[in-house]
Amino acid sequence: MGAVGAGFLLRSDAITWPEALLILGVLVFVCSAVTYLVTFSPQEEKDAKEEYDIALAERQAAAVEKKPWIPVPQFATMMKDFKPIDALRVYLGIALVVKGIYFVMNMHEIEGYVVGFDNFEITIAWYVVFVHIVGGFTLALGLATRIASALNITVLLGAVFFVHSVEGLFSKGQGMEFSLFVLFALILVLWQGAGKISVDHYLKPQAAGSNS
Repeated sequence: MGAVGAGFLLRSDAITWPEALLILGVLVFVCSAVTYLVTFSPQEEKDAKEEYDIALAERQAAAVEKKPWIPVPQFATMMKDFKPIDALRVYLGIALVVKGIYFVMNMHEIEGYVVGFDNFEITIAWYVVFVHIVGGFTLALGLATRIASALNITVLLGAVFFVHSVEGLFSKGQGMEFSLFVLFALILVLWQGAGKISVDHYLKPQAAGSNS
């Protein structure tokens, strides 16, 4: 939220940089003060301490047994489960992050794509950047895979219908062809979901039980 707020404030022509930093400072102060409203009852603190002591004892016992965090057989099984869709997901995620960083460095370009949306040009531009960078990163990790894919699909649909539709197919830059390819790949990932080589898989209770 701070990064997005800074993006809006520091790019505004209506205020100076010192004023923008002052506003950000006030926002940080207010948000920090809200943390004092978070309280825990003595019973909750007692339960948390008991859980911590149990977890610490289990970790110490595992260290004594010299039990590796990732046994070799488990790693071999994980690589055996690696599918082409996992490679496509990771590649898409990294490519989207790189594209998002490019847009951050060239905001005028993406704002030029969304001209005509009244006063929503900046909002749409930052939505595209956020979805590309954050969604691409989580997509590469396989975290909230279908959500990240769906959000990026909305961006690619906008690129196909509102940006590259004027160029059409067989243009010099071939932006339409590339956007259609990425859109198709994202739809495949949305359909298949995260494979076993993903954070989503290891967050599932049955997966955690099978890996222990």
